[in-house]
Amino acid sequence: MRGVISFVLVLLLVAPLSTMHALADSSAAQTALAVRKAVSLEKRYYLEIALKESLHQVLASAQGADRKQVVQDASAKLAEWEKQAEKAFAEEGAEVDVWFGAVDEDELARVREKMLEEKKPVKPSSAHDFSQYGIGWKGELVQLSQAFLDASAEGGAVISRNGLAAVPDAAAFDGGLFCFGASMVFPKEGIAAIAVAPEGFR
Repeated sequence: MRGVISFVLVLLLVAPLSTMHALADSSAAQTALAVRKAVSLEKRYYLEIALKESLHQVLASAQGADRKQVVQDASAKLAEWEKQAEKAFAEEGAEVDVWFGAVDEDELARVREKMLEEKKPVKPSSAHDFSQYGIGWKGELVQLSQAFLDASAEGGAVISRNGLAAVPDAAAFDGGLFCFGASMVFPKEGIAAIAVAPEGFR
């Protein structure tokens, strides 16, 4: 009988210790996850700043003898910037897809949810790559991003719906939030976000 009692006492002592270890392990795992998410949120914040700063530099560097040339120069540089930006973000552990388009808040919310589900960047249905072309008024190929650009009075280019008149194909863009954007995903941490540079950004 004494042996049985001793065995029971040992079980009673071991059970709480096992529970404590399990709780400690669970707490450590949750803490590690929270830290990773915090780091990713901070990284996302700085990546968004870097994105907008690099975009500003591209727009500010656009040159030309007139408005048309400035817009064409900006469009060509944005197509190259798209490739470089996505590559640079990938090196920081983020999957990014930069785009331009006229979108609404509801669509942006749906896109964020879809990115969380698929764990990869997704652009809004009305968005386009900067490398995409359309047809100009004379039947020539023009970069569609020209529809979202104008020459700035301060020099360089600015995001503006004034460019819509230059590209016939762009008529469908005239609605919603007129912007350049980036869909960003941190797959390991389960974080998705969309950064937006609105009309007037330069």
